[in-house]
Amino acid sequence: MNKNNILIICCCVVFAFAGCKKDSVDYRYPQPYAGQLATLPGVAGTELGINAANSVFVDFSKGVVTPVRRANWDLGLYPGADFKVILNHTMGALAFDTKKTDFAKVLQADSIAIAASLQLNAAGSGLLVDPVTGTPTDYLAKLVTLEVGENEDASKIYIINSGYAGVPPFTNAIPATPTTPAIPSIPLKRPWYKVKVYKGNNGYVVKYASMSNDNPAFTPRTVNKDLSYNFNVFSFTNLSAVGEPAKSLWDIEWTWTTSKNADGTIATATHDFVLINFLGGVTAAEVKIVDQAAKEYENFNKDKLAGLTYLNTREAIGVKWRSLTSDDRPIVNRDRFYVVKDAEGNVYKLRFVSSSNADGGVIGTPVIEYRLVDAAITPGNTQ
Repeated sequence: MNKNNILIICCCVVFAFAGCKKDSVDYRYPQPYAGQLATLPGVAGTELGINAANSVFVDFSKGVVTPVRRANWDLGLYPGADFKVILNHTMGALAFDTKKTDFAKVLQADSIAIAASLQLNAAGSGLLVDPVTGTPTDYLAKLVTLEVGENEDASKIYIINSGYAGVPPFTNAIPATPTTPAIPSIPLKRPWYKVKVYKGNNGYVVKYASMSNDNPAFTPRTVNKDLSYNFNVFSFTNLSAVGEPAKSLWDIEWTWTTSKNADGTIATATHDFVLINFLGGVTAAEVKIVDQAAKEYENFNKDKLAGLTYLNTREAIGVKWRSLTSDDRPIVNRDRFYVVKDAEGNVYKLRFVSSSNADGGVIGTPVIEYRLVDAAITPGNTQ
């Protein structure tokens, strides 16, 4: 067989294989989690459920529930183009601007002078906490409780009450029962600090000292911006502080938080608050149930998504999902549910099942149900 014949045979084989090539490729995309009935573990130890020590994050598309101690962090440093700082709203933290720049000139006497006003429920305290509502743009614009200086000399020192975790400064012992653990009679007040924050080379510099003495010494720490998170958390006591998960790894957060009264002048405590990951691209719509017997939640599907109004506000769910009894126990409002669209475009329906012994549940460990309504990517043939 000569070289020309071999060449002809090879060409025929190539064309034969080419003729067998499929006209389309079947791509298989990983599908989002279908949903579940999930208990949110707010209670971390022996605390009462009304003061649950955990914030609980839920990632719908991955089926992951993540509890995080509320007391783990003190400040949140915004990693975006702007320089913004948040106080730990889940601990009821407040900040007072001393107008001073020298640590040696901020003394214990300064904190004693404002002790009564740097507290939740005090007159004017609404001006000493961060905003609790709004769209991302509006929320970030109003983060001025603790301003970031251009440099060390220009940055002002703030006195920070780092919070009580939602409980009084002292708690009297309560005898244990099968359903109520004993509450220790110990002080629960967290330390106060004097703090300044200013711009660094790749992020922030935080300088701080305890208000427990008049020593002018301070501790400096640098925090680089990490865009994986909505805020890079900072703790006065822990170098490896853990706060909310990366912004791509959660959709809603159930937690205790600060709120404000109607005119915004008084900061108050709110438990069982549900935030959406509004800075991470999550939106939510509320659906009112007209006919309970019609099983509107169960029968809700993607054909019924048209006409919904999605909100990208922090309080899109908030406390609208529950009411309170006369003794402050949450009760699920069963006349509504929520449709949540995650940052990838997956759409879930969400309802609250129970939240305290007033509605068949356990306070501090609410139960939710969420189900996939419409996936962002559907497997199929692509030409």
